[in-house]
Amino acid sequence: KVTTERRYTKINSDNAVKRSYFDEFFSLSKSWLPLIILLTIPFMAFILKVIYRKKKMNYMSHFVFSLHFCAALFIALLVVLLLLSFASFIPSTLLFKGYMAFLFIYFIIASHTVYSGTGWVKSVLKSLFVLLLYLLGVTILLSLLLFLFLVKAAGV
Repeated sequence: KVTTERRYTKINSDNAVKRSYFDEFFSLSKSWLPLIILLTIPFMAFILKVIYRKKKMNYMSHFVFSLHFCAALFIALLVVLLLLSFASFIPSTLLFKGYMAFLFIYFIIASHTVYSGTGWVKSVLKSLFVLLLYLLGVTILLSLLLFLFLVKAAGV
């Protein structure tokens, strides 16, 4: 017969194990996320090459644009992290929403400038499509990282 106290101890120990796995995965994904973003730059350049195929630009031009956007992504992230560190009165959810809005608006303006001749409505739609595909690629790589982490944690 299992007493209530033993059941409570078992639940707490299971929650502690789950929490430690989550903390370990979160720290692992924090360290791998910049590398994943850098590894997906060629994927983003390929998406841009397909979406803007009528522009007659070579792949390297799209690659340079992707590098430019990822540099802006990291600089904006640095600003957000500094604000989180030194301006603790600003809610983190507000900073995150502002960061995402900035990146979306920045990408629209940058793509409209680089791929000139495209109207604003087309730029917004194409930018939304490119960013969704890019986010999908990053999500797939993070899911693969999670799968590998779970396999390692299971000891298989």
